[in-house]
Amino acid sequence: MYKQKTFYFVIIFIVVLISINFWSFVLLPKELCSFLEFLITILLVFIYIVNSMKISKLRLPFWNNIKFVLFVPFILGSVGAFIYHNQELYYSFWRQRTNFLWLLYPILHCYKIEPYKIIKLMLFVGAVWCVLIIVQQFTYPMYFFASRTEDTNSKEELLRAGVYRYMPYTWYYGMFLGFYFLNDYFFYKKLKSLFFVLLALISFYYFGTRQYAIGFVVCIIIYIFRQRGAKLALGFLFISIIGVILYFNFDSVFGKFIEMTNSQVVENDDYIRFKAFNFFLFDYWNNWTAPFIGNGLPYIASKYGREVEYIKNYYGYYASDIGIIGSLSNFGVFYIISVFALIYKMLVAKIEFIKNKYLKLIAVNIVVLIFLTETFQDPHAIPFWCLFLYLMDKASEKKYKYAKYQI
Repeated sequence: MYKQKTFYFVIIFIVVLISINFWSFVLLPKELCSFLEFLITILLVFIYIVNSMKISKLRLPFWNNIKFVLFVPFILGSVGAFIYHNQELYYSFWRQRTNFLWLLYPILHCYKIEPYKIIKLMLFVGAVWCVLIIVQQFTYPMYFFASRTEDTNSKEELLRAGVYRYMPYTWYYGMFLGFYFLNDYFFYKKLKSLFFVLLALISFYYFGTRQYAIGFVVCIIIYIFRQRGAKLALGFLFISIIGVILYFNFDSVFGKFIEMTNSQVVENDDYIRFKAFNFFLFDYWNNWTAPFIGNGLPYIASKYGREVEYIKNYYGYYASDIGIIGSLSNFGVFYIISVFALIYKMLVAKIEFIKNKYLKLIAVNIVVLIFLTETFQDPHAIPFWCLFLYLMDKASEKKYKYAKYQI
């Protein structure tokens, strides 16, 4: 039994590593990464089919919501791309094949993986992500883990506001690391935990994308203000220490970010993100019915794919840059309803043990960033969401109410 469970865990571990392309290891060809993603998708489909009878009898609180998030874009989005942009259905189905990574969620329940193993896995992936983000800031021009490289971006695009934006996959694990150890620090007063919180904060700064860093900090502040008594005082002390450090190093830390933001917003009234927001929300509809089922995802080899590439290259409009509005353009109103239903269920889910309520910070983070990013269709993020929802399920079980460890 032990060997069997170890084998199951290894499968989960491999799925996670492949989904993040081994932290965006640059020596792996994109074609190989795509092929490996396809293999793990087929593997999960096979495991699900083999265990379908067993899975049908399990308690899966989020499964109905996941079905909508999986199938609404896969079916309606594909139909939308066909009707409004003449993209062949097989292109759309192939483009969205990794949606079936969502099958990892019921498979986790089927294999009954211990929550602490999932936590260790997520913390390991998050810690490696943080270390890679920070260390590679000082190794340029040598770097090995990046989703953005000089093969596809100029050095000026890679270096932004004094930060090398390598952006290895995926920041969600770094977020989980920070929230987990923030909670651990407040409950157990371990300095080691504070170190990992600071590690996550620094890595989000060096990640080079303001919204993720701001979202992370906002959630930390929300967590602290929800504390009571001595814990609230400890939280204010933590904020004060960070605040003092930032105050005396403000120009060196934020100077270039502020300069960049001013040039985008103050000097350029047509900030590209706002223009993209307006374009995808109001202009990019071929028919009055399109907002209901969406335009679908473009495939690069199709006419629709070339059209979207032109929009990106000529206008600089990316649907992925405008969060839920971009998802509305791609998948329509029914998908947006499915997403909000899933987020709502995360927020109201009952958690038995107070030390596990840090999990809801991740749901809060989704809400904070909802108009900037939405990743329920991102193959690099879907396994994270499966692991996270599995932990949410376990945290709602009474047998974990008095567990010696936080889930």
